[in-house]
Amino acid sequence: MPTDKKFDLGDYVEVKDRIARFYELYGQGRLVTGEVRLTNEPDGVPRVMVQGLAYRTPDDPLPGVGWSWMVLPGTTSYTKGSELENVETSAWGRAIGSLGILILSGLASRQEVQNKQGETERPTVSETID
Repeated sequence: MPTDKKFDLGDYVEVKDRIARFYELYGQGRLVTGEVRLTNEPDGVPRVMVQGLAYRTPDDPLPGVGWSWMVLPGTTSYTKGSELENVETSAWGRAIGSLGILILSGLASRQEVQNKQGETERPTVSETID
């Protein structure tokens, strides 16, 4: 049964913090944007999908992989007009999370949860980094 319960955002780790920790652990690592797709499948709603890759070393044979998507156009004042940037950063955060870095309370970032809840307020400058 669906509920209107909101998530407690206090435990979510922002992507900017995941990125900082990734580079602390893997100084020669790199975050790469893999595949970018525009689609309207399966329901006719336009979306952008991005694959993020987290390489721990220059020759990492099994990088962390993460995918993220967003409806086009973005539905909040924060996402509208910067959909690709938001999805790319989210995909990197998921790729880092797939390596087990800073995922104690789940893979979703604070921003992702807020966006899914329909947050319409523009975040502060420090929040726009993730």
